[in-house]
Amino acid sequence: MSSLEVSLLRAGYCVHPEIIAMRNGSFQLREFPAMAALIKHPEKGYILFDSGYTRRFFTETARWPFSLYGHITPVYLKKGESITEQLHLQGIEANQVRYILLSHFHADHIGGCRDFHSATFVAHQEAFATVKSLTGMRALRAGFIKALLPEDFESRLVTLKDSQAIKLPELHRPFEYGFDVFEDKTLFLVKLPGHTTGQMGLIIPESSTGGYFFIADACWQKASFRKLIPPHWLARFITADWKEYLQTLHRVHEYAGNHPHIAVVPSHCKETLEDMFNAARG
Repeated sequence: MSSLEVSLLRAGYCVHPEIIAMRNGSFQLREFPAMAALIKHPEKGYILFDSGYTRRFFTETARWPFSLYGHITPVYLKKGESITEQLHLQGIEANQVRYILLSHFHADHIGGCRDFHSATFVAHQEAFATVKSLTGMRALRAGFIKALLPEDFESRLVTLKDSQAIKLPELHRPFEYGFDVFEDKTLFLVKLPGHTTGQMGLIIPESSTGGYFFIADACWQKASFRKLIPPHWLARFITADWKEYLQTLHRVHEYAGNHPHIAVVPSHCKETLEDMFNAARG
């Protein structure tokens, strides 16, 4: 059994009509939780995959033009639900988190970054390069709120480039190339483009509770990758590259079929998270 430990955290949620996430869904409003994963590595210590929402989101969206964000995508966060508050209850302080792996730079994934003053951030070079200079309406259109990042973010950022990718073991097909984060075959980042440029997912082949594939926003509901149901066409307005999105969805579908023992986890699937929370509680 692997000595790697993995647990899931929910840091707030937003609401959308279900049909936006899946084109055959209803117009009923659904909760889309903001998921983060806590990983305890036997040598590297505590690692986060994404960081969820914090109260800072509401401060930064109180002013124009980001106030539109809150109207278009209503966000809810209960007291005690930020990642740092949840970690504190587990006896883990923010300064113990050594690495934060960022799938992409939408607000629900970077919202907690400023709470971690000593962590090293890891992201794909394309993901950050695409948003770093955006301001105003262009930033809003990209779902990027720069003020959610710490002022010294770039000095603590390690960017991954395609030229650094390695050929992955056969067992990770259809993903041929990726990044062995610590060069110990415990954590692999793979590109999942389409939703945003440079989005990455995290494959954990083995842990004390099994294997995981955190697919970020490659899709929003597990039925999407299982049954190959894309979002409504309106989602194209918040998608960087629709063709790449569909290709990524097919690759995730293929991976899930090839690896039934791996838990495939979309960041915003309430059903998946609740099933995994219930399983963890035994």
